[in-house]
Amino acid sequence: PTETARRALVRYQDPANRQSYGDATRWTSDRALTRAAIAVEQTREYRDSTAAAQAALDRGQQASLTRPVVRVAARDALGPDWSRQVAGHRADANGVRPMHFEDDAMLIAVYRPRSGGGWILHTCYPVPDRRGL
Repeated sequence: PTETARRALVRYQDPANRQSYGDATRWTSDRALTRAAIAVEQTREYRDSTAAAQAALDRGQQASLTRPVVRVAARDALGPDWSRQVAGHRADANGVRPMHFEDDAMLIAVYRPRSGGGWILHTCYPVPDRRGL
């Protein structure tokens, strides 16, 4: 948890940050990340997003610019105990404190092209609510 607190503070203090806070989130276990990735890759949004990205590659878009992003409700992906699988901190003018994940918390997964075809998970992280999208 201290790592997410430090990252939240760094993001809050970053002059490029246009928000009045800095967030840092994490999975509470490797199993939680694995469950999230598997769930995301079973969604229609994943299939649609990677198909659109593949079409862009086929039209000549650079692979380095092609990053399908998939957003899924945390509850849908992780089940009823979803809130025990995510954690984080928020830093703002009042200091750094543990983050509260709302009922509309989301998972964001970003993919990159795999050499030889297909997609590989680049990053996957929870956000505390839909406003974080």
